[in-house]
Amino acid sequence: MPEFARLSTFDVAAGRAEDAIAFFKRTDLPEAAEAAGFRRGFWLLDRETGKGAELVIFKDKAALDAAEAEEEDARSRASEAGVTMSAEQFFEVVAEGRPAAEPASVG
Repeated sequence: MPEFARLSTFDVAAGRAEDAIAFFKRTDLPEAAEAAGFRRGFWLLDRETGKGAELVIFKDKAALDAAEAEEEDARSRASEAGVTMSAEQFFEVVAEGRPAAEPASVG
């Protein structure tokens, strides 16, 4: 069964990088990790430009859809940390690279 991903892009207000990072580590990441079907996630930030992205992988489309129902509250709390969401896209994971010692999880 294929995994599914949500790719969100965002902007962090000037001077608010540390606030945003604290929000991701203390709030957004733990909440995502508690979602049924969560597999892994990456929160990426270019501190110089304030541009960032969040990539969250779910075990299947149903898990991704269920997690989306709870995203609105997270977006509002992100704005309090200086984070403005700019776009969101959804994808099927069709290939994955890992070191040879680690088995790939994509089915």
